[in-house]
Amino acid sequence: MESDGKTIKIIKIGYRIYLESGNRLDKDGKAFMGWSSKYDEEMPVTNIRIQPLHTYSKSYYVDNSVMKNEPVLNDANDVLHCVPG
Repeated sequence: MESDGKTIKIIKIGYRIYLESGNRLDKDGKAFMGWSSKYDEEMPVTNIRIQPLHTYSKSYYVDNSVMKNEPVLNDANDVLHCVPG
């Protein structure tokens, strides 16, 4: 992919984990768990949906009494943390 005269790499994202105990088979006969290749996506490496290398998300605990008994979404408070190395 070209952008402003620079080449940007495109990656393919597959939503599956290959395991011997997987409940599905891919076109090569390998067992996996997850979504079939029908749902694979291609996107540039600069896409904001891709986390930077050596980071992980961590959700914070929110005391329900602070929220006045409203439901709390654990995925709404994700923060990226750098991992040394």
